Amino acid sequence: MTPARVMGLALVASLALVTGCTAEPVPAPPRDRGVPAGGFRLVAFDSCAEALQQLKAAAKAYVGPWGFGPYGDMRTFDNAERAGAPAGAKRADAGPGGNAAAQGDAAAGAAGAGYSGTNTHEAGVDEPDLVKTDGKRIVTINRGSLYVVDPATRQLTGELKLAPGGFGGAEDSLLLQGDRALVLLREGWVGTAKDAVPEGVGRPAPADGGSAAIPDGIVGPRLIMVDLSAAPKAIGEYRIDGNLVDARQVGTTVRVVVRSAPRLSFPYRERATDEQRTAANREIIDNATADDWLPRYEVTSGGRTSTGRVGCDRVSRPASYSGTSLVTVLSFDLSAATLAGGDPVTVIADGDTVYSNGPRLYVANDQRWRVLPMVTARNVAPGPKDETTEIYQFDTSGADGPRYLAAASVPGWLINQYAMSEWDGHLRVATTSGRTWGISLTRRPACTSCAPTARR
Repeated sequence: MTPARVMGLALVASLALVTGCTAEPVPAPPRDRGVPAGGFRLVAFDSCAEALQQLKAAAKAYVGPWGFGPYGDMRTFDNAERAGAPAGAKRADAGPGGNAAAQGDAAAGAAGAGYSGTNTHEAGVDEPDLVKTDGKRIVTINRGSLYVVDPATRQLTGELKLAPGGFGGAEDSLLLQGDRALVLLREGWVGTAKDAVPEGVGRPAPADGGSAAIPDGIVGPRLIMVDLSAAPKAIGEYRIDGNLVDARQVGTTVRVVVRSAPRLSFPYRERATDEQRTAANREIIDNATADDWLPRYEVTSGGRTSTGRVGCDRVSRPASYSGTSLVTVLSFDLSAATLAGGDPVTVIADGDTVYSNGPRLYVANDQRWRVLPMVTARNVAPGPKDETTEIYQFDTSGADGPRYLAAASVPGWLINQYAMSEWDGHLRVATTSGRTWGISLTRRPACTSCAPTARR
């Protein structure tokens, strides 16, 4: 048995961090041990000019001859169970006559004793899933269409096509509140800027020597509010640049976490040295604007569409970042007439895991972006400083937008959201250390308890 390792950290934001690993039950962890944590915190930008300048500086230091990855999109990998998938979406496809009918059987059989909802990590904090029920109806999303089933008669009572041609993804999901459903369609996959890739490596380069163009329009998830009071009807739609990470619902309030990247294309230059390619890519970054970096969104309601972009005043940065990824937390009220602008809050980070207990929401961001190109290109192991995960804590106790409270870093990587739980005001985190991707995997278990506690 590996000897227990215990350490404590206290951050400037009144953040206590306690870690330990043992096979036996242990007493409650000590708090506020008074060991400085290096002042790790998030900082807001003073202006768009400052934000753009620092984003460019970070990205230029990180970009290489092939863009932001060694030979392709470095940010398309996720945690072992694909961190982007909704935690509750474990079921097979459901639809009329399929699993939805089976759910109807179960609900009808338990009509006198209530109904069973989706299994969730925390009581009172709902998670997106393929199937939802309120006891009166079963609602499911399958292949781009929403279906409503009556659990008493086991009959299909409503259907609404949301994705043209039935091209909905297997990871599409929904949340349910009263007569409203919020459908989350995972359309598009924009993990990072388009890397220049030589022909035959990763993906073929275009014949003209350029790279795949970044689409002009928004490429990312579609959030659709559906009215279920009568025949299902879409009453609002929200789209934003990026990829859907996860969502959580408390009462009528839904928090949606999206990750995005700068919309930059790095052309492949066949007759050039690596130094020349890197210099050319840095010039592309120099010419970028804030519109190339910050997520755009559009809201459709009543036949009208309005557009917007995350404001620079809504963006914060950690102490260390690459500038190649941003995480945005959106807030929506399912009791409202339709979807609004989402009240976005953005952090320059590569968040991939979400945990919430209701009053607080955590977004975890491991540091593999820092070391992956080196590991892939030279097949070397990461150093201890690169084996860390940053965790950002937000206050989500109110119905308005989330408010950043504190941040912490812990050694190792998170496997998924179930590696986090809050106990007595402390966030406990189980991590894995060592190389967790590529060939020659070496994994060393660790058990870590991260305890962010913000005092006001």
